[in-house]
Formats: sequence, C-alpha cells, structure tokens
Amino acid sequence: MTVKVQVLRSSTASKRPTSTALLDGELALNTNAGTAGIFFEDAGGTIRKVGPAEVGGSAPNASPASGGSAGNSTGEFWYDTANTGGNSQDVLKVYNGSAWVGPGDITIGSTNIGVGDAATTAIAGLTSLGSATVTASAGLVAENQGYIQLNEQTGNGSNYIRLIAPDSVTNNTVFKLPDGDGSAENVLVTDGSGNLSWAAPAGTTVETQDSGNANSTHYLTFVQDNNTNGNPQDEVVYTDASLSYNPATNVLSINAATVSSSTSTAALTLNSVLITATGTELNILDGATVTATELNILDGATLTTDELNYVDGVTSSIQAQLDAKGTLANQNALINLSGVSAGSTNLGTFTGSTIADSSDIKKALQDLEDAVESVAGGASTIATTTDSTNATRF
Repeated sequence: MTVKVQVLRSSTASKRPTSTALLDGELALNTNAGTAGIFFEDAGGTIRKVGPAEVGGSAPNASPASGGSAGNSTGEFWYDTANTGGNSQDVLKVYNGSAWVGPGDITIGSTNIGVGDAATTAIAGLTSLGSATVTASAGLVAENQGYIQLNEQTGNGSNYIRLIAPDSVTNNTVFKLPDGDGSAENVLVTDGSGNLSWAAPAGTTVETQDSGNANSTHYLTFVQDNNTNGNPQDEVVYTDASLSYNPATNVLSINAATVSSSTSTAALTLNSVLITATGTELNILDGATVTATELNILDGATLTTDELNYVDGVTSSIQAQLDAKGTLANQNALINLSGVSAGSTNLGTFTGSTIADSSDIKKALQDLEDAVESVAGGASTIATTTDSTNATRF
C-alpha cells in the first residue's frame, strides 16, 4: 500500500520552526506563497533555511510569526527590491550571521565600490584619456547630436573646434577622406556619393558672344580687387544699367546726369590724343544743350591736336567773347581808318618831322596839336581871313 510521508509544515507567513519542535534530521516547511522555505536544525541547534531566496522590500523574518523562531540563518539569501539606505536599485543580499550584506565590492582603478551603495565615490587610479590614445575597432558613436571636440593648447587658452551633426539629418551620410594631403591651394570636394578628394578650385566660366549680336543691354562689370597675385580668389562684382555697350553698333553709352573725376582735372584720350579740361571748363560743357544733329556733325569731325587745344583754351561762352570784341565789320573799318595793316601796334613811319615815327594815334594827334599851337610865336589863337570862296585861310 502507498504510504504518504509528511513533514512539519505551516502556511503562516514568516513562521519558522523552533529547535524544540524539530528532531534531528527532521525537515519543516513553510508553504506560504510569500515566505516559503525549507528548514532544518543543525547539530548546534540552529534553525537553517535551505531556500528559496525571499523576494521583497523587507528583510525575511523581520516580523516573526507568533509561535515561530526569530532571526535568520547564516547563508540565507534575500533579493532586496527596495535597497533602502543604498541606491534604491534591486540587489541580492546574504545574511552573514549578524546582518544582511550585499554581494561585495567591485574595484575600478584603485577604488573599491560597494554594489548598490548610495554614496558618490571618487574613482582613483584611472588613466587620463588626455595622455592616452583611444582605439576603437568598430567606431565611436556620439548620441543625441554629440560632438567631437578638439581643444587648443592649454597654454593658449580654452577655445576649441567642434564637429557636430545638423539638428535634423535627412539620410545617413558617410564621408570617406582622401589619401594624402593634396597640393597647395587645393580644396576638399565630394563626388556626391561621400567620396572626398583634393582638387583645384573651380574657376568662373565667362561666356563670349559674337560681336554682331544686336542686343543693346550689355553692361560693363567691375571687380573690387585687381588680383595682382594672379591666384584664384573670390571677387566682389559691380555693374550698373547706366553704363552699357552695344556690340552691333560698337557704341558705349553712359546714361547718367553727371560724369565726374576723383581729381580736380579730368583727362580724356581720343585716338591717342590727350584732351585735358579744368573743372570750370567741364561745368561750362555740363550746361550745354546739344541736338542729335549737332552731335552727328561733331562725330564726323577730324580734329588735330592744335584744334583740340583751341577748344581746350576756352574758359567762357564763345558768344560772350565775340560780343565783347564787337562785330567783324567794325573791326575792319578801324583797320582801314588807321592806314596800317591788321595787327600793327603803331602808325609806322612819316615823311615829315612833325609826327614822330612809330607813334600810336594819340601820340600822333598830340604832335600835330603842338605844331599848330606853335605857329605865330606860340600864340594861343591864330588870325584867320575869309576870301571870296568862304574858305578860311591862315
């Protein structure tokens, strides 16, 4: 027949057998779901728990049940889910005969750190990365927009250069560096697939057109720097719709109210002939009104250097100068009246001795007056008679 064997048992939470209740070699069970365990009495009369480890936030048998034994057995395990007084993280503990303790310490560098301890511990004995090389066989990852920071020499300050990803990355991108350093003035370029290489900077493409193009909106362009060293560089470019060139007619047009010079004297060269003008002369021209027909006449004129210099010498209105000198007819009449050629400065020579040679008109009249007054002993009046012809005679 079947014989059932049962041992001492209890379903009361945290109730453990007493040494007086157990015989040598007899087992006792606690069948409570939260505090289950197998117990026996050792040779010294101490109750020992075989297992399992109790799981919870309070120490096993912290509140012994009525009629049960108190305390814990050496070597008993407890999975502490509260770790009160530690770092509040789960930890497996063992009863050492007097207290519940953690699994021990771990050593980092030369510092022992208790597993589950709450205290912040300064770790000594570590090698500084500042004097060591970090080697990674698979790669280094900086999470959440982390960065690579390169500091300057400590003797120069605390500034640095950081390499950091954009706030948002559309696609995974891998850049593969080129082999070697490249040549002077090279730049780092990509082939669009992440492969980087050294290359000379791309130059500016200038498009040329046939001079027969009738498009009249070609504008002159100027750069800020004359780039005397000849090396490729960025330039600031200026242009203005007021200055245009028509390649069909070879006409350069300036559509502006004022043309000025940075100096007090402006200079213009036509067909290798330098024409100079003062500021006053330019102002006279600036006030002139010229028709298209008049400009066309001037456009067809061929002037010598001397002729241009005549124009260059004009300092006021030509009409005003002509008005000041009188009409040409009056000038010719005066020349004829004087009896000498145009441009003479005196009356020339005389056959007699009354009027001195090379006298001007006033001097000649004065000599004549003196001679007349000296007749009749220097009298101031001269006796006159009238003959039958009513002619007055001396």
